[in-house]
Amino acid sequence: MPCYRAAFGLAFLLGCSATTSSRSPTGNAKASSAAPAPTTADSPPLGKLPADVRPVRYALSLEIDPTKERFSGTSEIAIELDQPRTFLWLHGADLHVTAASVEAGGRLEATWTQVDPSGVAKLTLPRAIGPGKATLRFAWDAPYNQHLRGLYLARAEGRAYASTHFEEISARHAFPGFDEPRFKTPFEVTLTGPAEDVIVSNTSPLQEIEGPAGTKTIRFVTTKPLPTYLVLFAVGPWDEVRVEAPPNELRKEPLPMRFFAPKGRTRELAFASRAAVPLLALLEKYFASPLPYEKLDHLVIPDFEQGAMENAGAITYRETFLLYNDGVSHPDLKINVADTLAHEIAHQWFGDSVTMRWWDEIWLNESFASWLAARIVDEWDPSLDDRTVLFNRASGAMATDSLRTARRIRQDIESPGDIQNAFDGLTYWKGGSLLSMFERYLGADAFREGIRSYVAAHQYGLGSTDELLEAVGRAAGHDVRGAFRSFIDQEGVPLVEVKTSCAGDQGRLDLTQSRYLPLGSQASRERVWQVPVCVRYAVKGSNHESCSLLTEARGSMPLEAGCPSWVMPNATGAGYYRWSLAPADLERLRNDGYASLDVRERLSLSRALAAAVRSGTLPAGDALAAMPALSRDPDGEVARDPIGLLNFVVQYLVSGAERESARRFGADLYLPVVERVGWDARPGESSGTRRLREAAITFLVDTAEEPGTTTEAARRGRAYASKGAFDRKAVSPGLASTVLAVAVREGDAAFYRDLDARLGHADDEEMRTRIIAALSSTRDPALAEKALGLAFDPRLRENERAIPSYVMFAHPKMRETAWKWTLAHLDQLQAAFGERGMASFPAVGNVFCDSQHAEQLKRAFEPRTGANPAIKRVLANTVERVALCSAQAEAQARSTREFLAKRESSRRGTRPPGRAAP
Repeated sequence: MPCYRAAFGLAFLLGCSATTSSRSPTGNAKASSAAPAPTTADSPPLGKLPADVRPVRYALSLEIDPTKERFSGTSEIAIELDQPRTFLWLHGADLHVTAASVEAGGRLEATWTQVDPSGVAKLTLPRAIGPGKATLRFAWDAPYNQHLRGLYLARAEGRAYASTHFEEISARHAFPGFDEPRFKTPFEVTLTGPAEDVIVSNTSPLQEIEGPAGTKTIRFVTTKPLPTYLVLFAVGPWDEVRVEAPPNELRKEPLPMRFFAPKGRTRELAFASRAAVPLLALLEKYFASPLPYEKLDHLVIPDFEQGAMENAGAITYRETFLLYNDGVSHPDLKINVADTLAHEIAHQWFGDSVTMRWWDEIWLNESFASWLAARIVDEWDPSLDDRTVLFNRASGAMATDSLRTARRIRQDIESPGDIQNAFDGLTYWKGGSLLSMFERYLGADAFREGIRSYVAAHQYGLGSTDELLEAVGRAAGHDVRGAFRSFIDQEGVPLVEVKTSCAGDQGRLDLTQSRYLPLGSQASRERVWQVPVCVRYAVKGSNHESCSLLTEARGSMPLEAGCPSWVMPNATGAGYYRWSLAPADLERLRNDGYASLDVRERLSLSRALAAAVRSGTLPAGDALAAMPALSRDPDGEVARDPIGLLNFVVQYLVSGAERESARRFGADLYLPVVERVGWDARPGESSGTRRLREAAITFLVDTAEEPGTTTEAARRGRAYASKGAFDRKAVSPGLASTVLAVAVREGDAAFYRDLDARLGHADDEEMRTRIIAALSSTRDPALAEKALGLAFDPRLRENERAIPSYVMFAHPKMRETAWKWTLAHLDQLQAAFGERGMASFPAVGNVFCDSQHAEQLKRAFEPRTGANPAIKRVLANTVERVALCSAQAEAQARSTREFLAKRESSRRGTRPPGRAAP
């Protein structure tokens, strides 16, 4: 589960780290140095390994001591060869291989050579072996990885924890092997570590042996067939909480679950350990099969790149994706923890038990887990409203999917950089939204039956998109492959234009589809999907629903109930498409139908208005005129939605006196909201109300710069930080980050120094993120230099180093300061972030809105794409976003100015300047 699993908090949206090592790759079995890739017929395979050599079993034995700088291991890999070979291609990155041999009718010494930085290695044999069976044997040692990949060290409160993170292609940093998902085999794992430490792998311990000098060795039960990326080793001083999932109609025995937290923090596991049991039961019921593995561990890693990782039987988590500290943690962390638990447990079937053959099908893992998690969490606790969370994430994915440079969900993988790029918001949230759409269209029962039959047919093996769609089609009673493929095999978001047509009492919708594109896009609108369009409508006061598959550029949908008084073109917001209504139909929806819409439908209406502004089909002034009604919506989720458009207007569409007018307009909308909901959480309030409070106050201080709210936020921020420990009574947890940042922004150097000093004593990731983000919110030039320099501060963990840059780029007044500093420190940032982190770093430029910065971004990052190809797509997306923003700002500025002038005239009782009296 890569960085796009991160759903809460700035720290989790900051890109990914790298897989590099300070030790050059060498092979000392018959000493061989790293060689450049040959250019002859035996050139190294940088994509898939040859299919004629296959592993069938691994036996791994590793010595892992977190107090040391290196680890070591030995292995046996049983293989099958289809033809004779004098050399073998496999994977191993930065490993110091001290022995390599092959058993094939006798023992043969072999020569190991890493031939490519990506970790492709060549094993050269003294004579040909095969066809048939053989056994490879290796001994090696290596440094712990420095960028949260492979086998690496994390530290908290002076203690070291060793853990692995192998997805996507980082098992090769821990042991030699065939590091591809299609090579699923059983693993026999033996781990040796300090006697006082916890030692965990994918299966239960089979034998524990006391070793010399305070060590112990644990031999684990042989795993079910696994790909290398789902193997786990973990050694460290965790504290443990045990729970047991009771037997049910599908699982006859209780299932042991262990939860591991860093030393002294088991109290924060209470929510997760309580939620995991019912979530597991609901998932077993959905799949109609018990968990595919005999136990399920959950480990919190103090420094973790991703949100979580679905290692079979032993899931690893970032702190803020499993720990919840009541009264201190942001309340949305409860949703984050529940969603992540459900997502990772769902992977035990979808991804772990049934695995895709290659990384171009990663959507089979992540889209399904994202969709199913929201479904299951809503079933367990509807108050968390996780399906609305998925809806909001899908709306964000649409922004990326509308780019000309967007990729397909099922994209060809040609290099390791393409694998990294496949783990993005399109795979997670577009894919999850597509499944919601098709489930609604096909029917939940048929959809579930198709998934069940697919998982059962491929258990512990490999699956594919075609096999899944065939199973769903059989269950639904008709072929669904073409409809699904129209979304996963082409990029883009459909725009469905809807117009009501009535003849007497007969109602019909005329439908037109094209590709939705923002104003300024160079892409073609001519594109056709097979879109499941589901609409809600009213006839004579009674609500109805109809669905149809729009397969051509134009189509129609009969409304059997009659001529509608209003139509909502996206019932329950389940469709992955933009929509627009003819003007008269839109007016009827807003005036007559609005009160009948559910929350996601009202959000869909708000997003349709914002999308029309971006595409240039709706003047920004007209959208602003609709904002007051939306901001007064009784549901906080809807009431806070206009803030996104208001931020865009204030930052990019106006300047000078008009910007002040836009800020006043926003303040007039949201000051009454804060007066109504107050600063402090109230017992029994909905999550929507709480989020509205947090969004409104943050908007008023950050964008509207409303003096009274800013003063109160700074006061609360100082009170929150006034004691040696942060005072939780000073502010609600959901506002703690906002007020602390305002206190820094409005405070002096002494306040900054005091907060900075606390960073060295904080080990809770959420508190550390609050401190780092607050320090990075300063607007003092000298302090800004210090804050940006935190990226290189040894006190920061690997997963925190990008926070200062992202925070400072987000503030318009500090953006240019941050950009100039970045340009001057790119090489240092590369070293701090590593290849993976640097690949996503160009996204900081998404905040720019002019051609000059677009060119600067290209000049800064294009020279780095040769060594780091994964940068290319992120850079291309970013440059296009900047260009589109510039085009939209130019096109919508006049409409915005006219709206604001009219509003100011009304406020003052005067005519807008330059206009004649009526």
